Amino acid sequence: MPTDTVYGLFTKPSSVEGIKKIYDIKGRKKNNPLILLIPEISSAWDYAQRTPLNESYASENWPGPVTLIMNSLEGGTIGLRVPDFSPLIDIMKETGPLCSTSANISGDLAPKNFSEVSSKIIEASDAALDTSLELTGIPSEIIDISSGEAKVLRNA
Repeated sequence: MPTDTVYGLFTKPSSVEGIKKIYDIKGRKKNNPLILLIPEISSAWDYAQRTPLNESYASENWPGPVTLIMNSLEGGTIGLRVPDFSPLIDIMKETGPLCSTSANISGDLAPKNFSEVSSKIIEASDAALDTSLELTGIPSEIIDISSGEAKVLRNA
């Protein structure tokens, strides 16, 4: 299914089986966490600490192609993003937040259209949605603000 940047894989954050399946499909290292897509900025404070810095970065960058790493309410950190893609937002308003990553084998380029999604990914997925959209193919920028200062971990 598309996001505002690349085609992605999604699962509910409560689905241990779904999360394991994404890691297995992609051949993704277990120390590389998935991000949590949320439907709106206010949802961030259900998962991350609400600080002036977090609020500022969220309001400046969301919705859009920026993942923010913040301190989690449960300890540790969490990567959050509000995509700028209304069909996905509408889905999340029904399902709740979704864990996500690009729909590619780890190390391969992220797919910008459905035809670039590997047949292995499609066959192993529970569902696949071809919208015929051509996306940027550029994964979200990742900015870690958990230390109180911004550190860019991945440029868009």
